[in-house]
Amino acid sequence: MVGWIILGVIILIIAGILLVPVGADVSYVNDELSVFAKVCGVKLQLLPKKPGKESKKKKEKTKTEKSDSENDTKKKKSKKRSKPNFSLDEILELIKVAIRSLGRFGKIKVERFLLHYIGGGDPYKTAVLSNYINAALSSLAPLCKKAFKVKNADVYTDIDFLADKPVIDFGLCIIIRPIQLVRVAFALLFGALKILIKNKRRLKEEGKLVQAQVDTQKEKIAETEEKIQDNERNDCN
Repeated sequence: MVGWIILGVIILIIAGILLVPVGADVSYVNDELSVFAKVCGVKLQLLPKKPGKESKKKKEKTKTEKSDSENDTKKKKSKKRSKPNFSLDEILELIKVAIRSLGRFGKIKVERFLLHYIGGGDPYKTAVLSNYINAALSSLAPLCKKAFKVKNADVYTDIDFLADKPVIDFGLCIIIRPIQLVRVAFALLFGALKILIKNKRRLKEEGKLVQAQVDTQKEKIAETEEKIQDNERNDCN
C-alpha cells in the first residue's frame, strides 16, 4: 500500500513539472547573444555567463590547453565526414515542419518576436536573397497565426547595397509547457528525418551529375589529344 502511495506521489510530481509553464527569452542583437530562462516568474540568465573568479579562469585555461591537442585530432577526423548541405528551399521546409509541429498541440504564447534583416554584400546575391526572405516570410505568416499567440511582433527587411555584409537582429520570448516540448520534439523529429532523407538523395544525384560532367570532359580532352597526335603524325609523314 505504501508503495502505491509513493508511486502516485511521484506521478503527480512529474505531471506537475510537465504542466508548469516555462519561458525562454533569446535575443541576438548587435552580434551579441543573450539567453534567459523563466520558471515560475523567476528569470535566470544563461548567456552571456557572468564572470567568475580568476582562479576558475586559470583552471579552465589549463583544461583548454590540454584539450586543444585532443580537439585538433577530433576536428581532423570530423572534417573527413560529409555534412548535410541544405538548400534554401529545404531550410524553409524545415522551418515549416517546426511551426506545424508546434501548432498541433494548441497555440503557444509568444510575448515578443523581433526580426530585422538588412541585406548587404554582393548586390546580385543581396537582391536575390532579400526577395527570397520576403517571399518566405509571407508564406510562413499564415502558419504562424495558427501556431502562435503573438503579443508584440516587429518584422522589418531592407537592403543596403553599401554595406559589406548583412545585418540580422533576432529576438524571441516564448512560453511553453514541458509536455508540449516533448510532443513537439517527436513531431519535429519525424518531419526532419523526411527532409534529411530527401537531402541525401539530392546530394547523391548532384554528385552523379558532377561526376558525369567530369567524365564527359575527360573524354573530350582525350579525343582532342588524339586528334592533335594524329595531325602531328600526318604532318611528319
